[in-house]
Amino acid sequence: MHIETAVVGAVLHSAVADFPMTKRQVLMKIGWLVHSLGIETQFKKGVPGDKYWRGLRKRFPQITIRSPECCSQSRLKCMSEDQVSSYFKELHKLMDNNRIIPSCLWNMDETGLQYQHKPVKSVAPKGMKAFYGQTRDSKESVTIVACVSTVGETTHHSASQKKGWMENFLGVEWFRSVFLKNCGSCRPQPLLLDSHSSHEVLELLEIAKEDRVHVLALSPHNT
Repeated sequence: MHIETAVVGAVLHSAVADFPMTKRQVLMKIGWLVHSLGIETQFKKGVPGDKYWRGLRKRFPQITIRSPECCSQSRLKCMSEDQVSSYFKELHKLMDNNRIIPSCLWNMDETGLQYQHKPVKSVAPKGMKAFYGQTRDSKESVTIVACVSTVGETTHHSASQKKGWMENFLGVEWFRSVFLKNCGSCRPQPLLLDSHSSHEVLELLEIAKEDRVHVLALSPHNT
């Protein structure tokens, strides 16, 4: 029961921070925790099913399934005055309620760069339809993680991995080994993140909560 209580609390916390989890993500998280603690269950493939979910809903009536506010794939449509105003209201509420000074505000983002460069413009005969410039055979990419505070402070460089974008594990490692060691002693303080799936991990939010760091997702498609 204590495992369920911890997971439900973390799930509700992540939803408030604009990192909602699906039903399957919650069940997989519970299955992973049970397995890591060596608890034997009858879960099929180690993941609780619909019957378990119905029981969980009865034990924790405060959780429900809701459809998130729709957001078009078009950034232009998403960039509405209501959405932006709502986001800043949440940010001001977070800072006012916790008496956070603006200099303690951090923003992290990541971008991927390919090793294969685009050839520069070159001189060619008129009328020639196409010609080729040499590039590297590799299509691998590297992720650059930038984290800056409102007063211009930056964190140190972080590690990369096989995939271009940060996975859950590396996201947690970056937060623990890079951000927490470079963000200073000011507490509490907010960390603003793009709502990319790699950041949507309960472990990161749990560590942040314990260290009095408030993680808040930026408004989707507006960054």
